[in-house]
Amino acid sequence: MTQDIRQLNRLTQQYPYEPGKAVRHPLAHSASLSISLYAIWRGSASAPCTAEGEALAICLEGAAEAQREVQMLPLCAGQCLPLPAGSRFAFRGKENCKLLLIVAE
Repeated sequence: MTQDIRQLNRLTQQYPYEPGKAVRHPLAHSASLSISLYAIWRGSASAPCTAEGEALAICLEGAAEAQREVQMLPLCAGQCLPLPAGSRFAFRGKENCKLLLIVAE
C-alpha cells in the first residue's frame, strides 16, 4: 500500500498546477475505461461534462467543490464521489487540488 501511495504521489507531481486554470490530463483510455487527472487552481473550475459511464472522482490533494447535476458537494483529499452514468458534473478548486477521475463505460 505504501508503495502504491508513493507512485501516486509521483504521478501527481508530473502534472503541476497552472495558475488560474483547471487542466484535465488524460492518463489512460480504452473502449471501456478512461482515467484522467485534473489539476485545478484555487478558484478555477473545470468545464461541465457528462459521465458517459459510471464514474468515480477521487480527491488526491487539496479541496474542491463538485457540482453533480444541481448539487454542490465538498470533496477533500482522501474522499471520493460517485458519479452515476449520464450525470452532469464539474469541479471547482476551493484550494489547489488534484482529482483522479475514473470512468467505466
